[in-house]
Amino acid sequence: MAGKVRGTWAALSVNPGSGAWVICHAYPGKAPILEMHGAPVSVSITPAGRGEGPVTAADVDLARQLVTAAQTYLAEMQRLHAPTDGAGTAGPERAA
Repeated sequence: MAGKVRGTWAALSVNPGSGAWVICHAYPGKAPILEMHGAPVSVSITPAGRGEGPVTAADVDLARQLVTAAQTYLAEMQRLHAPTDGAGTAGPERAA
């Protein structure tokens, strides 16, 4: 983790299972809420001080980091899910 941690902080590890879903609630004039639901846990991500002030450059930077990490997560999940040719790599006829 880079940077100085301020305010409320928690660490949480979630294995949401196959029924999990993710949604982003957007509101006019107010910061969005990103949520992941998977029984029995729901996780919400919002900027610190949501509703108490404008979205900051740091908030936008964190959102960009979330997108980058999610893209990496997706690529790794797709790589590991891909059928293999027996040598541990996706065969040319099986690659998506």
